[in-house]
Amino acid sequence: MTLREGSYNELFSSLNSSQMEALLAPIDSVLQVVAGPGTGKTKLITCRVAYMLLHHNIPPSRLIVTTFTKKAALEMKERLEELLSGFDVDLNQLNIGTFHSLCYRLLLFFGNKIGIQNRKIADDSDQNELLTSAIEDLEIPTPEGKTKATLKKRLKNYIARQKSTGYHPDDIRPDPENEIDQENYNVYVRYQSYLDKNNKLDFDDILVYTNKLLKKFPECVRFNQHVLIDEFQDTNAIQLDILYQLCEPCNDNVTVVGDADQSIYGFRNAEYTNFERMEKTFQERKRNILKIVLSQNYRSTAHILDVAECLMRHQSGRENKELKSKSSSTVPVMLTSFEENEDGSEAKNIADLVKQYTQNGLEGKKYVYSDFAVISRLTRHFRSIEMALLHAEIPYIIVKGTSFWEMKEIKMATTIFNCVLSRNDWMSYKYLLKDFVDGLGPKVLKSIEDIVFGKLETSKFVDVVSLLEDIVIGKLKVRAGKKGLENLKILIETIDSLRILLDDPLPDTDIDIYMEQKFNEIMNRMELVSQITKFKCKNSKKEPEEIEKSVLNNIDEYRIQFKSFNPTDNEILLKAQKELYGDSEYEMKNPEYFKDILSSFLDTVYLYESLQKNEEGDNTPRVTICTIHSSKGLEWPVVFVPHVLNGVLPCSFSADAKIAPEIYEKLRQDHDNEERRCFYVALTRAKDIVHISYTPMVTAWSSQTCSTFIKEIETKVFDSKPVSPTKGEIKYKKAMAQKAFKRNGTWSGFTTVSSMIKNEKSTFPRHNTSVSSYEKREKETTTGFLQNPIQKTTATSFESVKNLVAKTKSEESTYSTFKKRKTQSIRPFYPAQEQRTAVVKPYLKSAQGGDKNKNITDSIVAAMENDSFSDDSLDPENFFS
Repeated sequence: MTLREGSYNELFSSLNSSQMEALLAPIDSVLQVVAGPGTGKTKLITCRVAYMLLHHNIPPSRLIVTTFTKKAALEMKERLEELLSGFDVDLNQLNIGTFHSLCYRLLLFFGNKIGIQNRKIADDSDQNELLTSAIEDLEIPTPEGKTKATLKKRLKNYIARQKSTGYHPDDIRPDPENEIDQENYNVYVRYQSYLDKNNKLDFDDILVYTNKLLKKFPECVRFNQHVLIDEFQDTNAIQLDILYQLCEPCNDNVTVVGDADQSIYGFRNAEYTNFERMEKTFQERKRNILKIVLSQNYRSTAHILDVAECLMRHQSGRENKELKSKSSSTVPVMLTSFEENEDGSEAKNIADLVKQYTQNGLEGKKYVYSDFAVISRLTRHFRSIEMALLHAEIPYIIVKGTSFWEMKEIKMATTIFNCVLSRNDWMSYKYLLKDFVDGLGPKVLKSIEDIVFGKLETSKFVDVVSLLEDIVIGKLKVRAGKKGLENLKILIETIDSLRILLDDPLPDTDIDIYMEQKFNEIMNRMELVSQITKFKCKNSKKEPEEIEKSVLNNIDEYRIQFKSFNPTDNEILLKAQKELYGDSEYEMKNPEYFKDILSSFLDTVYLYESLQKNEEGDNTPRVTICTIHSSKGLEWPVVFVPHVLNGVLPCSFSADAKIAPEIYEKLRQDHDNEERRCFYVALTRAKDIVHISYTPMVTAWSSQTCSTFIKEIETKVFDSKPVSPTKGEIKYKKAMAQKAFKRNGTWSGFTTVSSMIKNEKSTFPRHNTSVSSYEKREKETTTGFLQNPIQKTTATSFESVKNLVAKTKSEESTYSTFKKRKTQSIRPFYPAQEQRTAVVKPYLKSAQGGDKNKNITDSIVAAMENDSFSDDSLDPENFFS
């Protein structure tokens, strides 16, 4: 069914005038769409694909659509299915995916043309291991004053930078007089040779080899009629070059959508200037560029957009943009500053505001926990935010950490499958030997690896299984103990028994059930869950039952990914070639055996993005804690952007001191521009409310003060104050303090009051203002609501003070002694001098006569109720004057 004349007005009626202009742009044109945050770019791309399929009758297999993430590709496909329901379009034939996944599909089918065939992808851990081996083999010294991690990062960045511009070692001529340049190059050569010997590709190789393939054999994509690129601002130099190769056979019919203001992947060598480079290249090809700007924002309020634009007007070499908001909200963007070095106050204020908004709402809107996000520049700040939410009993989820595909159990499952499928995959066998076979130490593994690499010098492949069997029977000598050889023999026999399963033909019906049965059988025979649980228990304080449950949940998710894998994804390009040319070289074969589907799945598994799972296994609304980069493409009604300090946002800039001043200045400016774009992305994730905050951190070693970015927007934001204590909290503190005085006397009473007030980590729920509810919580909590680690430490401090008091006869001399010895006895427990003073003075005054407890309590509580509490008022000397 095709699109009737004029009926697209009905199908695409929700598009605004700019979106409609982009939709109807000629398909034989070069189109650039500049789409700011919240302007509906995904909707536009989806509609443009649908328009090409229906109005221009382009078969889905003749379109290439690239997205930045697999999640974005799935979302776009779902939108297309909804939009095209009722039309006869097979979207399973659409070439849609990330740049890497589409390029890898091309290499799977046509890589033999350039000598790249049947290569597996080296994941992050594989790459790190190969790089470490290269550094050690070449005996690269760690620079003075640096760490091995710093050296490794430098070399990794060098290799990634070379590959992002399409350079393999053969394409590079290092400067022989530059020691660092020569060192970098030598490691690159060795690292690449290790990849070749292991028949692996790293992620950057996928792009480098695809570029070479398409330059030499452009007919591989001759089927293509139009290319659409999403998130174009995040492409690098080689991806731009691949774009040129993809659209050359279709007369440069291309649509790119993106926003240079949201380019934040410079550390991955992304080039926000690709818009300008593309324009220049196509002009040289005598093609006119059609440029359309989307300015109607459907996400954020006018205040948020105003602050964001004010920030970006300080960006060098940028044209001003005016995004228009559809919101009528009058809530300003709020800025909160905290006292210097008041660690924890910022995070506590976020928790207080979340409680406040969920209880009271704002401008008639009600909020739930999933409406909030705390977006931080650095993961090191997650901990304080997490603790504040935890103490406030606010559920949260942290978007960070190890990729699902890099988790121990998932990595091990994938490794087992690789070993079962192939007798030649040394890296997979090495990983299995290291973690599954007791008795084979690093030296033995190195000896085996030397034998493997020795054989690879004269042969393209090595039968690793035969080699290991020769070691077991003593034909090949390595210095392995009896236990290690016995366990090695068991592993080989287990893998061999599993290999038989792969040759079972697929049934005609109930394939899903059959696949799951095979998957479970392999997992059970390898005893994967018990093996991984045992390994993780050695390195964790969690209970074995909790670890086993987590492992089982992750294996279950792996099973779901395997079952939902569609092997036809890898056949689309081939089908298009065959339909177009009928070329016998491109004959297809449907999967006949379990191993065919398993192999296809493993070919692409490391191209998947991290999966974020709800560890609790429920749908509880949760506050999101994430980095700016992981927030990209997402949105929340309320966003907090904390720790906006120089050295954090923007991050500190560093470069080689030996480079020329003009180059240094250019790099510094590029760095600052990218950091400003990071702040811009964080701000524009919000729909209704943005809270920006900072706490200056000044020590003897460093100084992090208010960010220069805040100074750029300070005229546009509302300077707010931290949320003050509620009446319920004040009453509760007063009640608990009085109860403590009656029970334990001076020391405990003053301890309770001072620690509750001064210690930011002593947080109390604010959703219930009744004193009785707090008392109930105190009784129900096992350790007592007030018994947190900080206060236990405080009690130890009091003992130290009392010991000092007992050592002298004069109370006055005790205080003098305390002042002299405070760094020895008290400092580890009290970060602030006022707190040290607060401990000793009331005890001494009480010892001189007169119970002042009641006065202390009343004075402190009165000060709190009057909102006049300060560090000075904490000093008990004020209460006895």
